[in-house]
Amino acid sequence: MRPLPMTLRLRCPDCRSAVLVPDALLGKKVRCPKCQSTFQAVEDIAAAVVPSASARREARPIPAVVQRKTAKAPPPRRGLVLGFAAVGFVFLLLSATLIATVIWWLRPPAAAPNVVTAAATANADDPAPGDNSPFHPADVRKSVVFIKCTTTQGVGVGSGFLVSKDGLVATNRHVIEGHAHGAPPPVLMVGVASAANPDVLDYFKAEVAFCSPPDDTLDFALLKIAARPDYPAFRPLPLATTKVGLGDPAAAIGFPFVAIDQPVLSFNKGSISATRREFEGRPYYQTDAAVNPGNSGGPLVNAKGEAVGIVTLKLNNANNMGYALYLSETGLPEVLNQERFAQLQPEPGPRDPEKVAPGGTVTRPHKAAWQVSHGEVVEERNVLIADNGGGAFWLTSKETLPENFTLTIACQVEALGVSNRGFGPPGFGPPGFGPPGFFPGMQTNQRSLYVRFGTDGTDQDINSPAGGTTVHLAAGQTALREATSFFPVGRAVPEGRFILSVTRRDDEVTVAVDGDVWLRHSLNTPTRGAHKFSIGGSQSRLYLGPVTVYKIDAPNGPPVVKNDPPKVHPPLVNPPKVDLPKVDPPKVAAPKPEGPKPEDAAATAGHGGPVWTTDLDKMKMPDAPASGWVMGGDFIVDEATLSPVTGYLTLRQGKLFEPGGHLLIMGLPNSLEELADKTFSVSGMQDISHKLWAQAGRTPEGEKFPKTQMFGEYAMKLEFGKAADGKLAGRIYVCLPNASKSVVAGKFVVESR
Repeated sequence: MRPLPMTLRLRCPDCRSAVLVPDALLGKKVRCPKCQSTFQAVEDIAAAVVPSASARREARPIPAVVQRKTAKAPPPRRGLVLGFAAVGFVFLLLSATLIATVIWWLRPPAAAPNVVTAAATANADDPAPGDNSPFHPADVRKSVVFIKCTTTQGVGVGSGFLVSKDGLVATNRHVIEGHAHGAPPPVLMVGVASAANPDVLDYFKAEVAFCSPPDDTLDFALLKIAARPDYPAFRPLPLATTKVGLGDPAAAIGFPFVAIDQPVLSFNKGSISATRREFEGRPYYQTDAAVNPGNSGGPLVNAKGEAVGIVTLKLNNANNMGYALYLSETGLPEVLNQERFAQLQPEPGPRDPEKVAPGGTVTRPHKAAWQVSHGEVVEERNVLIADNGGGAFWLTSKETLPENFTLTIACQVEALGVSNRGFGPPGFGPPGFGPPGFFPGMQTNQRSLYVRFGTDGTDQDINSPAGGTTVHLAAGQTALREATSFFPVGRAVPEGRFILSVTRRDDEVTVAVDGDVWLRHSLNTPTRGAHKFSIGGSQSRLYLGPVTVYKIDAPNGPPVVKNDPPKVHPPLVNPPKVDLPKVDPPKVAAPKPEGPKPEDAAATAGHGGPVWTTDLDKMKMPDAPASGWVMGGDFIVDEATLSPVTGYLTLRQGKLFEPGGHLLIMGLPNSLEELADKTFSVSGMQDISHKLWAQAGRTPEGEKFPKTQMFGEYAMKLEFGKAADGKLAGRIYVCLPNASKSVVAGKFVVESR
């Protein structure tokens, strides 16, 4: 006998009616035939367990009366047989009706398609597949944009997000602001996820719809982009109307740490770790979602995929502490309803971003576009690869530079093994010797990159002092060389891809990396006329991308000020005090005061300080604190320090990164004990193997970096007494042959620091 199929007798939780349910539907949703409500068929609520009607028939034992047929009995009559047949037919009919009724009870209703049948496993209230992802990244990514800001100083990148169907983009002010005085305005390109493939970006040229004034603490801007009629409509990101709470899930979405020409969207989940932090009077959400450079301007979204803030800040000395500006501070979404935005009509896109530049001439990474002066060059997709097995190599432009220019170079430098030429470039001594700061043990010249301009000697070794001006980036430091003068700063060539910008404006050279100024230098003998430029390296392999040259039309005058206020200036919830910046007429730079008269030992300099002279016999040490005239301004020594690492003696006026001057003597012993009772003198050109380099610098008002000059040929007397209590008394008389005839003389006390 086969096992009996079982039926559960359950009770409806709503109307309490009994419902017969086959055991195959245990755990599934079923429908009550009386009240039409659905409920879960759970065994523990069964009222009773009974066999099904058909099972009862099949398992029923043979009736005793049938068994008794073996006894003697009269033969059945015909009428009785017909009666039993009729009863059997009725019984079968009733059984079929009962089975049909049970099946009808369990059928899914036509008005509730989400109620599952016996074969389904999902719950009736589950959403459709693909709609239950937290943060909805597949939809959010279509609204988050990549922003590329191209200026004559380089290329900056950031993020943003669409806030309207007609192309308004929210971002941070610091993502789009800033360009060199007198240079063309920046070009803003916005990358939007392609409808065909969201991993591919379509680029649109943007215009600034609103940018908070520089003196406002609100770091916010609105851009506007436009599309051609055949392009799909932009998809704005929903804006949250309620605040998020402590511990609520959050995600930062944007383009952090991206290669400028290979942006990749990053989705970083976390939570709200603080609901309000104030910086400069503005409220921010604190999140532990990963925030990095490039996320600026992108959205911080809640679990619904709605923007709750604009990612703006990150604490550098802490982990997982990023900050997003409250949307309420920006006026979103109220400002989007203004009709004035419709007046702003940018050029429709998409556009080719490589064909849009702020008035510059672009040299593509094609071997035919360069003159390969030395080394091997291989052309690959979007890059030139140049090296010479560790030796020097360089490429020279086919076109000349304008006299005043900005040169931007997209590149990456890879280290190669040290060549047998030593660490010092030719002309600076025997192999292994270099200018101050070039120590063989430190391998300072590894990953060297050179940019040379201002000379016709482009066939000369690029790392030799053959004339012109050379910018040198390496693993140990960055330096600028002008003939035999050499100026180092403690910044190393970046590890990855970067943008190097070199600007010459009359006699001043500025070097910036990824928009950050590393070096400013006033040329002693600026060259005139048009010259070609060279790019190369040594102990390295160079990956060279596009190189752009911008002509600067205002070499030595005031900045170019254009009276072009923004076409649209939407009011904010907290509007700035000044609606539009005032434009003052250009100021005429006041002439620099003349320095002391050269070579006049009998005359007192115009600044009233010590006399400038190159005759050591005429240098009379004054019995007064050291003072004088440095780089066109009065100079008083506020502190004197000796570096225990490099041996640099620094006489400084004011503090580092603040207005003031400094005098630096390099090549001295690096301890006070070794300097004690020593005397040093320099008169004119020195022996290259025992050179004491001198550097003069001055930081102008409103700037953080000094304008400097380096000298290998000058006049100096330097005397030290005895060391006591970690200090050493000294006296100096130094005269430098720059245009303003810098001179410092007097007493000082130096500390090791």
